[in-house]
Amino acid sequence: MSMMILMEKVVEKNSIVVVGIDPVIDRFPEYIKDGFDSSYGKLMAFGKEIIDGVYDVVPAVKFQIAYFESYGLDGMRAFKDLIAYAKEKKLYVIADVKRGDIGSTAEAYARAYFSKGSDFEVDCITINPYLGDDNNNAFYNLAKENDKGVFVLVKTSNNTSGQLQDLKSDNQEIYKYVANNIKENKFYETDHIYSNIGAVVGATYPKQLSEIREMLPQSVFLIPGYGAQGGKAEDIKGAFDSNGLGAVVNSSRGIIYSYEKFGLSISKSSRKAAVEMRDDINQWRL
Repeated sequence: MSMMILMEKVVEKNSIVVVGIDPVIDRFPEYIKDGFDSSYGKLMAFGKEIIDGVYDVVPAVKFQIAYFESYGLDGMRAFKDLIAYAKEKKLYVIADVKRGDIGSTAEAYARAYFSKGSDFEVDCITINPYLGDDNNNAFYNLAKENDKGVFVLVKTSNNTSGQLQDLKSDNQEIYKYVANNIKENKFYETDHIYSNIGAVVGATYPKQLSEIREMLPQSVFLIPGYGAQGGKAEDIKGAFDSNGLGAVVNSSRGIIYSYEKFGLSISKSSRKAAVEMRDDINQWRL
């Protein structure tokens, strides 16, 4: 039901926008940088202002763990507490952790994010499928047991993704093998409209986005690459199903640092940017 819950929130908010929270303290306004002695305090103040600004106009937030890890224990405390704060605001919470390892280690990663009551429990995480099914199934199994979701990296938005993902074997690109592997996995089956196994597919590759949608009709797509990386709303139209659902689109820098553009408070700027993005994309999905 995890992905169904995400889609229910999309319908409720009439928005497919996921706000990526990728905090860099050097970019924070002076009143936050000067107002708190610890990195923890600064990260919490910034993250809460973002969440307060967008929680009623977007279905989900995505925390990129790398930005929190870079601030050590303060960062990981903030990661934990901002997850809890987002949940208080009834947001669907994605941890962008891109984990992948041998089966036993993958299971340990999965427990960290999927176990009920764990410090970092979220609704969904991203995983790297490069180690194959002993890795993938460890995440899928724990996701099923705990009613969580998994977004598998299929075709990523970065410029060099094609170095490996576009390589061909038997005249088929690697990213298509990954998509087929998802669909053929026993955990892909679902009694609901959407499987709890989703796919990360970049807005910067609209042709591949449409191809993968045909291959994975029951997967929800998490789409990075909109805005700062060059993806446009029109590029995303092939990701949606006939109901205008089945995908959410992430924006990080374009929303959380929009105060640099709009000159408003962090919360008001983030809200304005999220609404503008929502309206920009809705004209292509509805």
